[in-house]
Amino acid sequence: MPPTFQDLYRAENGADPVRWEKTLAKLEDFIAPLLSQLFMNPTCPNRDELYALQTFAAVQFIRVPTFRPFVERVAKENYRDALSSLLRDRKHYNRAMKKHGLSDKVNFDQAVEYQRDVIDKGAYNLRFPNEYFIQRGFAGLNTILEQLQRRSWHALISPTGSFLGSDSPIVMDGEGQIGFKTAEVIHFPVNRFLLLRGTVSQTIEEWVTRNMVAAINIFALLNTQEQVYSPNAEFPWRDENARTNCDWRSFSKTSIIQSLQATRTPAVIIRTRAQ
Repeated sequence: MPPTFQDLYRAENGADPVRWEKTLAKLEDFIAPLLSQLFMNPTCPNRDELYALQTFAAVQFIRVPTFRPFVERVAKENYRDALSSLLRDRKHYNRAMKKHGLSDKVNFDQAVEYQRDVIDKGAYNLRFPNEYFIQRGFAGLNTILEQLQRRSWHALISPTGSFLGSDSPIVMDGEGQIGFKTAEVIHFPVNRFLLLRGTVSQTIEEWVTRNMVAAINIFALLNTQEQVYSPNAEFPWRDENARTNCDWRSFSKTSIIQSLQATRTPAVIIRTRAQ
């Protein structure tokens, strides 16, 4: 793992700094036999197996580096909303400041100016210790799992084992603000042969073609933090011209995003059947 992402789950306080990693390791020990089984025999998981995989997917989401910007974004939104509520009128603000012994610190007009010049423009950063991300991740597991269970899930099987893995295994896409509740589609590659697709509404089962795999793989390429994983360097992916490409050296994230923006098309290129 890159140096900037070392010790992501090493607690800064407490008697055992690796206690969170030990908890995550226990969860992985529990799911390991199922992952091995589905690699050797990639099939549609039964109800109990799907629940186990959804739990594993939720855990994977909170433990990768890309989870942190997600938490930071939510924290900034909550901070902005809390300040807006505090500044809804002068009397409410003054009562709150007096309650916390801060009446002589920042007056109402100064706070309104700060909100206008800094908060509303997003010209600020919030910094959190490791412990904050760890706690927020574990606190949000049940909510994430509930949202995953509300979806309609399908198992997509690539006979050639051409699905990409990445350091951001949970991929969500759609329009507007994308999250576990609002995303039009969620992809979770269990292994290179088996991928789970979760949609908001029931969808028709589709035959997995090479072009479909290419369209799915572009999710991994566009959303990865730094690395994708494939046993074959000539894996299929869909390029900016909506053609299946097998030369990873020609991949350009900028070109593909510009192409999608030009056509106002989300990265969900697989809404319709990929022929």
